[in-house]
Amino acid sequence: MNQQRRGRKSTPRDYPNRLNEWRSRRGLSLQQLADRTNTTDSTISKLEVGRTTLDIDWMMRLADALDIGPADLLPASAPTSKTRQIDIVGTVEPGRWASEHSWPMAERYSIIVPNQPGFEGRAIEGRHVLGDLMNKTYPANSIVLVDMEPLSSQELEAGAHYLIARINDGLSEETVRGVQCDDKGQWWLVPESTSPEFQAWVPLNDSTVKETRILGRVVSSWVQK
Repeated sequence: MNQQRRGRKSTPRDYPNRLNEWRSRRGLSLQQLADRTNTTDSTISKLEVGRTTLDIDWMMRLADALDIGPADLLPASAPTSKTRQIDIVGTVEPGRWASEHSWPMAERYSIIVPNQPGFEGRAIEGRHVLGDLMNKTYPANSIVLVDMEPLSSQELEAGAHYLIARINDGLSEETVRGVQCDDKGQWWLVPESTSPEFQAWVPLNDSTVKETRILGRVVSSWVQK
């Protein structure tokens, strides 16, 4: 009986994703990767074996910690329908009033991200975040992915984040902001910033600008190193 046990070969474990593979390649323990992603070692373990869903937000966080692309965490046999190419087309920056916020075609780049149900059939583009207007949520140099479906104020969701254009005299300022609705039904653009410069709430129907447009809703983000 003992001889049979000594001769038995262990079967390599099948993982539902490549997180364990990439963690091993980087020489990281569960705890070390957990520290890099501000979570626990048990959560990393659950993500590796599929007990916790490796959704796009987790992929973005882990990819940054492992210095890989988010799609690299998908199984090697994953069909191409599991990923999507997102074009990073320009910036969002508080205080920058310009006639154009999109980059020339030659300066744009793309990232490959895991697909998710909310992406199908949607016009999603990425924006490079500059400035500290939303640095509690989107630090400078983050990438925000925006569903570019124009919205009216009746379609807003309190607490969600939106790509907002404020327009004056042919120029616009494009930023990402949160929104909140007060007891009187007034919608407000809300910063999420550590900077004293960006603490004031601004009414959505701000009379100091000619027009405010809701260009789209933020559906995900990626914090770059």
